[in-house]
Amino acid sequence: MGVAEIEAGLELPAWPCKVTADLQRGYHEPAQVPEGLFGDLVDVSVLANQCLMATRPLRDGRPAGLHMGHRMIQTEPVRLGEALMIHAAVGEVAAMATGTRIRIDLEFRRRDGSVPVRAETTNLRVDREAMRKRGPAKPKSFESAGYRIVTHKQLTAERVMAYSREFPGDKVHFEPAVAQSIGLRAPVAQGLMSLTWMAAALAANGVPAELDLAARFRRPIFWDDAVEVAALGEEAFLIRNAEGQVCSLGRVARLVRR
Repeated sequence: MGVAEIEAGLELPAWPCKVTADLQRGYHEPAQVPEGLFGDLVDVSVLANQCLMATRPLRDGRPAGLHMGHRMIQTEPVRLGEALMIHAAVGEVAAMATGTRIRIDLEFRRRDGSVPVRAETTNLRVDREAMRKRGPAKPKSFESAGYRIVTHKQLTAERVMAYSREFPGDKVHFEPAVAQSIGLRAPVAQGLMSLTWMAAALAANGVPAELDLAARFRRPIFWDDAVEVAALGEEAFLIRNAEGQVCSLGRVARLVRR
């Protein structure tokens, strides 16, 4: 679907969602999340990946879309194997210097109509010519005082491809030539892999029953990168590559454990 056809209020077809133990394991293993960390509950970062499934009708097949950010708002836990329906609608369409920003608002509904989880996903439809004229973005500095390193992650091509196995059409995670065609030196991990690392860090102290976790994806994480996950208490996260560049930022607005 082209940008001209997308406008605020556009509703997408409802999408069935059921996260099984096998499906969750399929995301956790390549992200190096300990097996069984979430017990019989669904990790919200796995639900975030299902948001991408629900928004497929908006994709136009070009490897030029950038996932800018994602927010997951959980008010009740979801159990593995629980059947939900994802209802999504375009919340905002806005012009930017480098393309068009599109925000999608989503609800995960139970059969009784209750909504244990809501989400927002924001993407940029890139204007390649505008990107070329703008040139590389100036590096930004982020205040990291008080952050402590929680864990280190070593990405590999196999881990990146396994995490993205539900999205074989997104060749930027699989094929070097496609990544290079949009100016990337190598295929990249999904931004949501960062969200999985953040959710796992929170779950290490007890699985959240209520959680409002938002992430911004600032720089690509390549499939051969080594990164560190750092936390400011349980309020904020950052993902930093070996060059010290901040790739992702996370913010926790609400956290209630079981």
